[in-house]
Amino acid sequence: MEKNVIDFLKNTDIYMITSMLAKYYPFSESQLKKYLTLLPSIIKKNNSLKINFEIAEIIFANQYEFINSKNVLPIEFIIKYCDKLNWREAIWKNEKYVWDLDSIFRLQSRIDDYYFQYINLENLMFENEYDVLKFESILKVIDGDYIWQGVSKCKTIPWTTNRYNNWYIDLLEEFENKWDWKSLSQNTSLPWSIKLVSKFKNKWDWKELSKNRQMCWSNEFIITFKDKLYWKSINEPQAIRYLTLNRLVDWNTELLNNINKEISFYWLSRNVENISPEILLNYAEKWDWKEVSLNYQFKFEELAIFESYIDWDNLKIKWDINILRKYKHKLNWKEICSSNSIVWTEGLLTEFDNFIDWEILSSSSNINWRLELILCFENKIKWDVLSENFNFPWDLSLLKRFRDKVDWERICRNESIVWTEELLEEFVENVHWEIISLGNSIQLTPKLLENYHDKLNWESISKNTTIFWSEDLLSKFGYKLNWWELGRLSSIYDHVDISLYTLRYCNDLTCLMFYSELSNVKWSTELIVKYENYWDWERLSDNKSIKWESEILIKYKDKLNWSRLICTSKSTEFLNVLKDVNFFGDYKNRYEFENFNSHLGSGQAILYFNLIHPYINDEVIDDFFEYFKKIDSEKKISH
Repeated sequence: MEKNVIDFLKNTDIYMITSMLAKYYPFSESQLKKYLTLLPSIIKKNNSLKINFEIAEIIFANQYEFINSKNVLPIEFIIKYCDKLNWREAIWKNEKYVWDLDSIFRLQSRIDDYYFQYINLENLMFENEYDVLKFESILKVIDGDYIWQGVSKCKTIPWTTNRYNNWYIDLLEEFENKWDWKSLSQNTSLPWSIKLVSKFKNKWDWKELSKNRQMCWSNEFIITFKDKLYWKSINEPQAIRYLTLNRLVDWNTELLNNINKEISFYWLSRNVENISPEILLNYAEKWDWKEVSLNYQFKFEELAIFESYIDWDNLKIKWDINILRKYKHKLNWKEICSSNSIVWTEGLLTEFDNFIDWEILSSSSNINWRLELILCFENKIKWDVLSENFNFPWDLSLLKRFRDKVDWERICRNESIVWTEELLEEFVENVHWEIISLGNSIQLTPKLLENYHDKLNWESISKNTTIFWSEDLLSKFGYKLNWWELGRLSSIYDHVDISLYTLRYCNDLTCLMFYSELSNVKWSTELIVKYENYWDWERLSDNKSIKWESEILIKYKDKLNWSRLICTSKSTEFLNVLKDVNFFGDYKNRYEFENFNSHLGSGQAILYFNLIHPYINDEVIDDFFEYFKKIDSEKKISH
């Protein structure tokens, strides 16, 4: 097996293979020591290397400037080689690093602020109370705006440590001129309080602080810092939504008296769930009543109080009979008829007959339609709308009774109606046969196809996915069908009684089955075996939708185009199938490597590398690189 893999490697572009090995293969420490000088610099992007101290040293010894930023370097290595690292690439871009205070503390004496800026300080790991002391020590020596910005964003600092009270205030005060106050203002982990905000009120970035969801929002806070808060941020839809739902904020008269000039009553009007009726009334001239009407759940007794303010066209409310009766001349009846909260009885329909929007109601699911009810409002009902109502109990008797009123095109599109032979026979001159032919609401049986073949639309029949096409049906109605459309249906290939005779009879269908565009075919081993003498195996090898199984690959190994097949089938499952069929062990017997290699592009070569990866071991690596050294030296001599 190894010999065939090595032959494959040698007969492919060896420099391309070397590059792929450098980028993807998980070399061991001993292999790197032996072959690193032969590998291109792309080794630094190898995510498969298990970087330990020794491997990192080997790579650095060969003067590669950095290791791929997706690899996590051992902290001991970073400390030892900190002055040789490309910090931006190897450290700063790597999101996997979580720095603990002990490592930072040890690095502190080895690096200056230039390197320190590339350490992500936003997620520092504090393991115990003593780390706070290390943290303070580090803060005393670091400098640079960028570094302090990272520290100020850190959400893991134990601000409320039990070392002593007010530690966090003392810490902020000690480095008052170094903190990035914009980042601190955004930091949700600070123990926000009125005391803390007051202490540094002239330092905060009030625009950012006003957006901070973890701020100590309360009536006292808002009133105290009314003149400092950035109201443009507070009046943004999401921010004001958060405030109105915050239980620590009581939207009372005192608060609104203080901020009625600053707060946006328009956005507040869209978030009135926690606003009391008294507040609504006290500031009646400031609210946007369309928004209030859409968002406030008025009680029945409150409607009279706010009658002159409510936008009745946009009132959202749980309707009841008392509201309908008292305010029927004000209400938006389109909205009422669309509501699911009202169950329409004959009494309600009669009482509000002249207010009801019958077009909307004809589509409603909240009416218990009975013949007596239909007859009572026969001239009010919108029959075209009712015809497509899925919830209406259409049956033979109702369709016969209202044959001349219903919209038959909509009736035929109504998928709630089950079209039986009896229904079709009764309404043969009424139904839209083109719609019936599509089969969305009827299973067209052989008997129905036979009985109504002169009525059916065969173009639509050819697109019908519900018909079970037997050899007999295809032979009988083949001349009527659009075979191009029929050939695109996956269902036609599922039926075992489609015979070789049928395929010969339907030439267009046969051709379609060769095209790789037929991804909707449910390919199976049985289908491929059944028509093995009719396939175009070149095209079949190119078909991306076929899930190849090992028994088929073995059975038809001399028919398949292996180059096309492997380049098309890129799934992990397919790679496993190739292993099952002993692809490399048997390859020499059916194809020449030189021939095979001519089909390779660089992208396909990567695919092939993935195929051979499971077969590569130390013996293969040693053999290949000995061969590579020989070829490489020969080329250098010739030049």
